[in-house]
Amino acid sequence: MEDIWKFIEPYVAFDKPVEYEGFKIYPIKTKDYYEFVNNYVILRLEKNKIPDIQIIQMSYLEYLFGLICENEDARNSFFVVLKLSFGIEFSQKKMVPYNDPITNKPFKKGQMLQLFNKNSEVVRFYINGYGVQFIIDNNKIYLLLSGKRITATQFDEIIRIIFYQNDYSYDDTPMSADFKRVIDEYYSLKNKGLITPNIEDKMIDIMSQTGLKKNELCEMPLRTIDKLLSTIQDAINYQIAHTYNLLKTEKVDIDDWVIKKKRERYSEVFSNADEMENKFK
Repeated sequence: MEDIWKFIEPYVAFDKPVEYEGFKIYPIKTKDYYEFVNNYVILRLEKNKIPDIQIIQMSYLEYLFGLICENEDARNSFFVVLKLSFGIEFSQKKMVPYNDPITNKPFKKGQMLQLFNKNSEVVRFYINGYGVQFIIDNNKIYLLLSGKRITATQFDEIIRIIFYQNDYSYDDTPMSADFKRVIDEYYSLKNKGLITPNIEDKMIDIMSQTGLKKNELCEMPLRTIDKLLSTIQDAINYQIAHTYNLLKTEKVDIDDWVIKKKRERYSEVFSNADEMENKFK
């Protein structure tokens, strides 16, 4: 999928879950902010920076499967993703109804269970109590979610959908290490000494300008909160600049806060295309 934003925009604009491959991906609500930031890192680990050729060659779905099998924290983070983005939660009805043949004790909630079928070469790993499976079929890995088999490529697209859907500033544009270094250095200098507002600060700021109540903001999607705050800031800056131009003979350039001028992403970092090109010659 080339233009992920074009695909999800009709859903995001009206706070609807994105419909993809027969299931729904729900927007994260503001009240779930800390669960989102503390657990969704499981979907954006930089596995290709790990100095292991086998890991680099893996799909992200295969890498995630290995983490979930080996690490309880990773597994718990995955459960949060299932709950918030897909509405899949633990259910007693989805627990395996028999005991561990070795310990003769019930299998634990969230335990990864390998299911065997002597008549099939397909290997299945069932997440006990969640009804979710990882499937290995002909050396390829799939995720079975809400009865739908998801390929590794589709899972990559799901990750992009989730972050574009919920993070107003998210950008996964491919960039070289040198380009990323210049971008990071620029914003590090620009934001030096500034305090980044936390989610409480953002809600208080919005409440002060709109009259919206905190319980109303808590039910809004995270992306809406960030975009609303950005719009309020643009409107205030426009009013200040417009007032300045009325009082001063030397005018400042004003960007309308609704109909904005088209700018390339990161255009502020590089004054023009030639400067951008020269930096990487």
